[in-house]
Amino acid sequence: MIELEYTLAIDPGTKKLGWAIFFEHRLLRVGLSETKLKEIDQIALAHAVRLDHECSSMRLSLVVVEDMRSYALASQKGDQNDLIHLAQIGAFIAGYVRPERVMHIAPAQWKGQMPKDVSHRRIEERLFAPERAVLSTLPDTGKRQHAMDAVGVGLCALGRRA
Repeated sequence: MIELEYTLAIDPGTKKLGWAIFFEHRLLRVGLSETKLKEIDQIALAHAVRLDHECSSMRLSLVVVEDMRSYALASQKGDQNDLIHLAQIGAFIAGYVRPERVMHIAPAQWKGQMPKDVSHRRIEERLFAPERAVLSTLPDTGKRQHAMDAVGVGLCALGRRA
């Protein structure tokens, strides 16, 4: 029996989490999970339930999570303690959706030091026409960036780095 391969890529977030589902190395679906919850355990569960619903008809071969990194003081953005919460969310989701394996990819692995607009343009250029059509389901707002990051993480994990 041939096993079909589904991959879920995640850009963890407390309020907005980007996700992308790939089927046999091709982008199938993309979206955002949003919550207004405040407690980290409730946030993680809300995102996990949403993603489990999105993947309910699939046997996930791989979950790829963007692995947040702490940088030198001059390069830091925001509260570094938030990185702990993002790691907890990614780990909770990976355990909840029960993939065959989990992979973590650091931002430097999939996008280097390039600005978001450049990395997102490269992601779109790397996609095939039917995959670009999948992106049209995303809102044209600042929220889109989280889902685009998930696509970039997934492409990198699948050997299609943008």
